[in-house]
Amino acid sequence: MKVGIEMLTGKFFYVEVEDEATVGGLKREIARKEEVEESRLLLVDCSGNPLQDDDRALAAYDCCDGSIVRLIVLPVGDLEWPQLLEDWDLFHVDDDDVDDDG
Repeated sequence: MKVGIEMLTGKFFYVEVEDEATVGGLKREIARKEEVEESRLLLVDCSGNPLQDDDRALAAYDCCDGSIVRLIVLPVGDLEWPQLLEDWDLFHVDDDDVDDDG
């Protein structure tokens, strides 16, 4: 299956993974393609939900061929995943929260 990857920088690319791929498998492919450490990758679905469980199938997160996943590359340092996920609402913008008038 082909998954679209959208980075916060605006860069967009596709990654090819098996239909039964897991979140961890997708991260491995992205890390290989982008030459970045897998442990620094945070994937978020288009609804704004983090894909946290590396062992869970992408299909369990409703990812299918043509799905788009947002990619956040975490900075190098002491940033803890649990803290980041607790603070997710501080930088997550739900499409429903955006005012269409500007």
